[in-house]
Amino acid sequence: MLALPHHANLCPMSSPPSLTALNAGFIIDQRYEVVRKLGQGANGVVYEVQDHRMGQRSALKFLLNFDPSAPWEEAAVLTGLEGEFVLPVRNAHHESGIPFIVTEIATHGTVKDKIKPGVGMPVDQAAQWTQQASRGTARVHDRQLLHLDIKPDNLFLDAHGNAILGDLGLASLRDTSGHGRFGGTPATMAPEVAQAAASTPEENWPSLRPTSARSDVYSLGATLHWMLTGRPPIEPTGADWPQIFHEVATVEPRDLLEVAPHVPRGVRDVVRTAMDRDPAMRYPTPSALDAALGRRARPLRNWTRLVPHPGHHQCFTGTGGSKRDLAVCVVPTGARTQHSIRAFYLQSGQRACAESVVSLSQVPAALRSLFRRLQ
Repeated sequence: MLALPHHANLCPMSSPPSLTALNAGFIIDQRYEVVRKLGQGANGVVYEVQDHRMGQRSALKFLLNFDPSAPWEEAAVLTGLEGEFVLPVRNAHHESGIPFIVTEIATHGTVKDKIKPGVGMPVDQAAQWTQQASRGTARVHDRQLLHLDIKPDNLFLDAHGNAILGDLGLASLRDTSGHGRFGGTPATMAPEVAQAAASTPEENWPSLRPTSARSDVYSLGATLHWMLTGRPPIEPTGADWPQIFHEVATVEPRDLLEVAPHVPRGVRDVVRTAMDRDPAMRYPTPSALDAALGRRARPLRNWTRLVPHPGHHQCFTGTGGSKRDLAVCVVPTGARTQHSIRAFYLQSGQRACAESVVSLSQVPAALRSLFRRLQ
């Protein structure tokens, strides 16, 4: 039995061990001197290197899931890719037949680092980073490339706190029909991509062309969903790749209405459209997703989920404008499945409205109603 984590991306080939443990001082492509290993994931290993030709430090990633006998058509297009909200690509080449990409070093962490598990992050911050990621994705698409692996781990933060799209190791050129090859991470993979793999023998996956610009749009929506809820929208439990892809293709993502009742309707609607199971019903481009988030109605009070206080089930704060800051807490009553919902002003501790008692299954709807009343 093969257990695969929800965050793993497709890696059907074994990793060449010599490239996963290079020592400091090793020279790559007669140019890049290994300084230290930065990390290793499902589809590659990353080193900090000194570029002796350009006299600068860079990050070099070997793409270990590539077939060395296959042509790497994306290399020439990737080299020199740069622009606002894209981690600049300095070179794309190969060593011993294994492709590698050289980029700037991202030293300020990733969006994934800022997501509190089970809690998420403030709605406005999640929306801003998704808009920035959408603009970066649009630049990638302008090069006739599809990213294929958009997720919080691949959104790097710059010195100003902006989200920068990186890790183009799975990027695919679009053909004349606008489609690209198969690839991605199950947690943020579009269902039509997973369906193509689930219905095709594994040995034929390299010939699949199921991805499109709308597949990347789905991944942007799934990334926003993850930021808002603190969990991937789907966490497949299959024992092998075909089972996992079948789950991704058929299981509905968690409903924001239930798992994030504090998220305003405008943002929920954007996520719902971006993650529509029918690609034709999604935003056609990342720019359209960016614009939709920009047009969303801003509530007078912004609600943010907190790490629950001791003994509490859920906790939220409401801030914004001239309104007094509020807290809302969901607290077990001691009676089976019954929870009380309490709203109070943060500064005075006075109640903002009468306490209500509902069953656990009624909590999301009760919270949505309360948040609307307290606007």
